[in-house]
Amino acid sequence: MYSESLNKNILKAAECSGDAAGTIIVVLPQANIEQLKVQALEATEFHKSLIIAMPIQIDALRSVVEDVACLRWVEQNTVELRDDRIAVEN
Repeated sequence: MYSESLNKNILKAAECSGDAAGTIIVVLPQANIEQLKVQALEATEFHKSLIIAMPIQIDALRSVVEDVACLRWVEQNTVELRDDRIAVEN
């Protein structure tokens, strides 16, 4: 899973890993990186099966993740475009 922050909802979702041995959260912060590092250390101390990754060069990665999130939203919320050949090709 990916997130801009480590809020309570993200950490709660990380606890529900089902049959998985753990959860990896990739954090793509836009600000407060130092504070986020402290939160990550605290969260991983409390949740032993949690790994938090903070990529060093996130600009290119953030762009790709945002594109995928937008495409996922369109796929889930615009059923009328599913069979539209022009929409699928673009």
